Amino acid sequence: MKHLRLTVVPLVAAIVLALAGADLAMAAKGEGGREKKAAREKGGKGKSGLRGEYAILTSECHLTPDQVAQLKEKVDARKQALAEWQQAHGEKAIELRKAMKTAKEAGNKEELKRLGQEMKAASAERRTLEAKTMADIYAILTPEQKTTWVGFRLYRRAMGWCKRAGPTEEQQATIRKMADAKAKDMAGAADAKAERQIADALRKEIEQNVLTAEQRETLGQKAPRERPEKRAGTAKKRKAQAGEEG
Repeated sequence: MKHLRLTVVPLVAAIVLALAGADLAMAAKGEGGREKKAAREKGGKGKSGLRGEYAILTSECHLTPDQVAQLKEKVDARKQALAEWQQAHGEKAIELRKAMKTAKEAGNKEELKRLGQEMKAASAERRTLEAKTMADIYAILTPEQKTTWVGFRLYRRAMGWCKRAGPTEEQQATIRKMADAKAKDMAGAADAKAERQIADALRKEIEQNVLTAEQRETLGQKAPRERPEKRAGTAKKRKAQAGEEG
C-alpha cells in the first residue's frame, strides 16, 4: 500500500494558513470528537464570541481573556482591511477577469498575457495584506500556544486522511499525543524539508503502530466518488464559511 502523505508547510506559515479562510474546510469535515463538535459550531459563535477557526484556536490553545480580546480586535481589523481593499480594487478585478475571458476567446495571446500579469499583481497585493493581518493575529500567541496549534493542525490532518478507517476513540487519543510530540520537534526544524520529514514520520508511525491491518487495507482502497450534487453543496458551504471568516 502506498503511504499516505501529510502536507506540511513551515511552522509560522502553517499557523497563519490554518487561520485563513482557505483552510476552514478542513475543520468542517469534523474529524474526531472535538473536531466534530467544533465543526457543528461553525454556523454560530463559540463561548468566546468568535466564529469558526478562531473559536477553535481559542479553545485548543486556551487563550486568556486578554488574548481573546486582542484576537477579536485583530480579527475585526483584518475584516476591515480586506473590506477596504475589496471596495477599492474589487471592481477592477472583476473587469480584469472579463477582459481576460474576452482576450482568450479572441485568441489574443499578447493581451491575455498582459492582463494576466496585471491580475497577478493585484492578487499578490491582496495576499500580502492577508499575510500581514494573519501575522498580526498569530503574534498574540505564546510560543507554547503556537506549538499547541501546530500539534492540533497535524492531528486534524491525520484524522482527515485516516477517517475512512474509522479510528476508535482510543486510537484518536493516541494520534493526538503523537501529533503534539511531533509539533515540538517541528518547532526546532531547520527548514521546510525537515518539517516534511517530521510529518512523514508521523504518518508512518500512525500507519505502523496505531492502525490495524484491516484499517490500513481500507485506506489503501480507492475512496468512493462523491455525488455531483453533494460536491456542489459542500463547495457552497465551504465558500460561505470562508466568507464568514474573511
